[in-house]
This record gives sequence, structure tokens and C-alpha cells, in this order.
Amino acid sequence: MKVLPLAAVLLLAACNEKQHDAPAPAPAPAPAVAPGSAAAPGSAPPGPGSATTAIPAADDVCRIGMDAIDHASCGSAAGSIKAARSSLETISSTVQTTGTNDPHGYEVTCSRLVDAIDRDAAKAGCTLAIDPALRARIAKTVEAYYAQRTPVTPTGDAAADAVIAKVAAMRDAACACKDQACLDKVDEQLVTIPAMPTTVSQAARDLGSKLLDDAARCAQRVKMQP
Repeated sequence: MKVLPLAAVLLLAACNEKQHDAPAPAPAPAPAVAPGSAAAPGSAPPGPGSATTAIPAADDVCRIGMDAIDHASCGSAAGSIKAARSSLETISSTVQTTGTNDPHGYEVTCSRLVDAIDRDAAKAGCTLAIDPALRARIAKTVEAYYAQRTPVTPTGDAAADAVIAKVAAMRDAACACKDQACLDKVDEQLVTIPAMPTTVSQAARDLGSKLLDDAARCAQRVKMQP
């Protein structure tokens, strides 16, 4: 779906603002695990001077997903399922080195990946050995992620709000889609959305960016469907 890059041009590039004036991106989600070690349930937090707090192993969805893949017997599909493990390993390894200030964001990222791998395994007639309670928790986490919708509130800039209203309508249309054909039709709405005024406020720019994030998540959900 072309919603994110094309609408971003309409909302942000047309603002004629310098890149360094935009708000800094949020840090990438990652687990707070000390370098070279895995946190265990009930483990003590890092000592004085540490910038992160240890996460119990039960929250390390990426690690649990890797373990489930390692012990899965999927016949001819084993190779492709195990290949997907590298994504989980990359995230887990990166975080063990860098730590994180966003444990929930880490769990969301890992939950989405494990859920996708679990679905692919099921299509191949293979079931990953994931605890039923954790599988339900993963499903709930993923559902909450895709269900996020940014409320549209007036920014005080009438011209910008008019554009925001059109972008919000496009977001809602994308989030109502059930297949790629529907998403393709939503893309056609982009050409009808005028560019933001060059005097657009920061509040309008931030709101537009969040609406685009919503649309991108909805597009991802459609692509993830069986």
C-alpha cells in the first residue's frame, strides 16, 4: 500500500519545513536485558549506573518464539520456519547489547513477529509449542496494536484541519479494508487530498503523522491476513 510514502509527501514535504525541525523519532523497541545475559523470572535489576531494568524471561516473547521454533518438527516446512527465526534473533541480540526504555514496545514487536511465524507454521501444518496462555496474550497484544486509532482534534489551524479531515477519512477507509483490492482503491483518494499550507502548525504535522501511522498499521494487518 502506498498510503505512508505518498500521504507523507502531501502532509509533510509540502510544509516546506527543514528536517531537523521535526520531532525526533522514538527509540526502537527493544528488551531491557543485560548484555550477554538473559533475565530470569524474579531476577534482580541491574546494579547502580545501569540505564535499564531487567525484564522477566516470561516477557521475552522473542526468546520464547526462538525456543519454540528450535523444538518444532515441521517436516518439509522446517527450513522456512527456522529461517524466519533470524528476525527474532536479530531483535533479541540487538537488545541484549543496547537495552531498552520501552519494554512494552519490545513485547509488541516480538509478539507481532511470533504471531506471523506461528500463522505461517500453521499453514504448513506445523504447530509451534507455545504455551496456550502466552499464545492468547500474544494475540491480545497484536490485536491491541492494530486497533490503535488516533483521535482527531482541532489544531487551531483551519486550513490544516481541513486537510487533516481528509487524511482521517482516508485512514478510516484503509482501516475498514479487508483485502488488497480495497487498499488499492484507498490509494486513489490520495490525489484528492490537497497539500498542507506552508505555515502548518507543529500540532497539525504531528497529528497528520499519527494518522498515517494508523493507516500503515491497518494496511499491515490486511497483508498479514491468511
